[in-house]
Amino acid sequence: MSNLAQVIRPAGAHLAVTIVLSLLYLGGAMEFIENRLFDLRFALTKKPAGNDIVLVTIDTGSLKDIGVWPWPRGIYAEALDNIVQANPRVIAYNLDFSSASLPAADLRLAESVATAGRKVILPAFVQTAQQGDSGGSLSYTSPLPALARHSTVASVNFFPDTDGLVRESHTAVAWRDGRLPSFSALLSGQDDDLPARFFVDYAIDSSSFTRVSFTDVLHSRTDLGLLTDKIVIVGATAAELADTFPTPQGAAMPGSVLHALAAESILQHRTLSRMSPLLGVGGIFLAIFAFAPFCSRRPWQQSLAVAAGIVLAIHFLALGIQYRFPLLIDVAPWTISMLAAFGLGVTRLINSQNLDLLAQKLAIKRKEALVQGIVETAFDAVITVDKRGLIWSANRRAAEMFDLDTIKLVGRGLGDFLRWDSHLDTGNFLETAAGREDPMEITALRNNGSKFVASMAINKIPADNGQARFIVLLLDVTALRQAQAEARDIGQRLTSSLEAISEGIALWGENGRLLTCNARFQEFHAAAAHVLAPGCLFSDFIRDSVMLGPPPDALGREREWIAERIDRHNKPGGRFLQQTSDGRWLRTIEQRTGSGEIICVETDITDEQINNATIVAARDDAESISQAKTRFLANASHEMRRPLTAILKVSRTMLDEGENPLNAGQSAEHAIEIYRRGASLLTMVDDILELSRIDSGLAQLDESRVDPQLLIRECAVIAGNDMERFEGPRLKIEIQDGLPDIHVDQSKIKQCLLRLMSHAIDRSQTGTTIDVTANTDHSGAVRISVSGVASSVLPGDTAQSGGFDRSSLGIGLALADAGIRQHGGRLEIVNTGVSTAITLHIPAERTLRHAAGKDGAFLE
Repeated sequence: MSNLAQVIRPAGAHLAVTIVLSLLYLGGAMEFIENRLFDLRFALTKKPAGNDIVLVTIDTGSLKDIGVWPWPRGIYAEALDNIVQANPRVIAYNLDFSSASLPAADLRLAESVATAGRKVILPAFVQTAQQGDSGGSLSYTSPLPALARHSTVASVNFFPDTDGLVRESHTAVAWRDGRLPSFSALLSGQDDDLPARFFVDYAIDSSSFTRVSFTDVLHSRTDLGLLTDKIVIVGATAAELADTFPTPQGAAMPGSVLHALAAESILQHRTLSRMSPLLGVGGIFLAIFAFAPFCSRRPWQQSLAVAAGIVLAIHFLALGIQYRFPLLIDVAPWTISMLAAFGLGVTRLINSQNLDLLAQKLAIKRKEALVQGIVETAFDAVITVDKRGLIWSANRRAAEMFDLDTIKLVGRGLGDFLRWDSHLDTGNFLETAAGREDPMEITALRNNGSKFVASMAINKIPADNGQARFIVLLLDVTALRQAQAEARDIGQRLTSSLEAISEGIALWGENGRLLTCNARFQEFHAAAAHVLAPGCLFSDFIRDSVMLGPPPDALGREREWIAERIDRHNKPGGRFLQQTSDGRWLRTIEQRTGSGEIICVETDITDEQINNATIVAARDDAESISQAKTRFLANASHEMRRPLTAILKVSRTMLDEGENPLNAGQSAEHAIEIYRRGASLLTMVDDILELSRIDSGLAQLDESRVDPQLLIRECAVIAGNDMERFEGPRLKIEIQDGLPDIHVDQSKIKQCLLRLMSHAIDRSQTGTTIDVTANTDHSGAVRISVSGVASSVLPGDTAQSGGFDRSSLGIGLALADAGIRQHGGRLEIVNTGVSTAITLHIPAERTLRHAAGKDGAFLE
């Protein structure tokens, strides 16, 4: 039963708090806080107004310029005429023209309004007839009939919030037996699908509206082009005219500026609305019933941090939503309910703790035990002594340091273990050592008589009985001193090693100053060796090097070279070559170490550079020999054509003479074989000659626009005739729709396709299928592929132009590869062991599109 009560009591308290907070929220008690938060978010999300609205202001300067008030209505008429000449979109006068003035002046203004037409908007407003009487009748004030007849009348009423500030605007207000549109709705021109009321977006900076003084418009002292196709609002902004409204912006805002801000909110689609109250009530319920139990189980500091984080997250979320969407999020109920939940949880937590004196004593004892534990586990030896030097207490580390039990240390003199100047007694020594700011090193003795070096610090503390005591902290630094000695020895060895190697080495610190360098580095930079001392700046070293002995590539551009070298040094990585003033070539590698220093390693590669120059000359000679070989092959091919042509001519004659006995029997077969072999040999010679011309750069392209679809089908017909003659395999053609035309040498591409098809036909059997496909890839290149059975070309591998030995292809495919590379394309062979696909890749740069209206011209 008690467990049930423990559950019911907190739940009842949570429910009561939830109901109270919900009623306060729904009753408007949180509106003051919420309005302040709205105003803060407006201030944090400031943005400029658009350029659709121009304010013609009746400011203090205008009042002084004209000199009287109220102004004759002829002045408004003259200004209106000037504004109409600029052809604005809308002209709104936020001035009361409900009462008559001089007849001639009213007539003059009525004529100007009639001339402007319905572009002019004049104000009307409703107010209580009896001031101070909340039950008084309503008074409707509208422009003079002569003015209203030719203009559009709109309401200029604003209705302050409960705190007296104007936050909302209406798109229409009740007017006698109907409704009258508001200034903001008519000014924006977007009276459809607008809410009946909306919050004005005060995040729009009211000072960013374009403003023109009334007298500047009246006397045409400004560029009236500023008003063209704009929404023009004419109204009073001078403080002495008192046409202002209290707003969240701080100071009272002129009515014309407030109307402009409401219209701008509509134009920017920022007609802000409040969220549903149900969301606020849900937030209260969630905070009380979810967060309060959390706080009752956590330390109050952790709960407060979580509550603050959630509240800040809610506020930032509301700020983001308000900035991105025309929606105002109520965060006051969330914030207050989070604080209430924190209070409920912490109250329950406090009630569950026993905060009596016993608990305090236990806490003090725990702290003392903690301090004692820290002392016992400290890395230093901690000893307390009196003025005589007698040991009162010592931790475990002190016992280990002196090789003696803690119990046996207590009561012993500190002088038994430490050695100091004999002319100082114990008391004077402790007083003197306690006044030092830095630790001192002293020789200490272990119980077994061995010595060690200890770093000692002494602090003086007052005791309860008025007698001073001293805390002595000791640290065994024997191993540290040995390590320092070893480090010095290693440093000396490292320096010796640096001097022994053949490379020049320098180490530069993070601040750009030299840490160390070897003699070889100084030798490489002999001109500036006098500055290469630890501490010199890299920039000074480079400047002196260039000024005293500039490298060859720095001559005439010394300042630029110095800046480039310093920049390269500050961004180390990789290697580079540099030539010194004495003609030496150095390979320089600069890298940043893990601790931030820059190490520079320079190697003399002068001999290597000389050898490289020799190799380049030899390569040029080899290329010359290769070109000579190519020319020789071309000449030899020309010589081979004569006898081959004669063979073909004789064999052709033998076949054409039907009465010749050679046509019968075996002699005719020999003649046919002679012709076939001769024709094949002639084709091969022609191919060799063409390949030679391409390699030597003599072959030229005769480029034109080609339809690849027609070209493929033409080649298929030629290849198909051969297949029918020899009863070969079948051709299957698949061409992508919309395949673009190409700008190529039609003859060469046709030869390439025929060679690909012939290669597939020669290696395929009767009844098999050879696939010919054409399409474009992701880059827009045209791909023409011929697929057949597997061949001996690059088995089980994929090859592309430049990636295989042409000798492995045979003269036909080698010539196809050379021809497509002449066009900037490539030949690709994919052999899976089952089938071989040979593809011509024609680059996207050679595809064409038709440029309409340019006499059939084509653009890449």
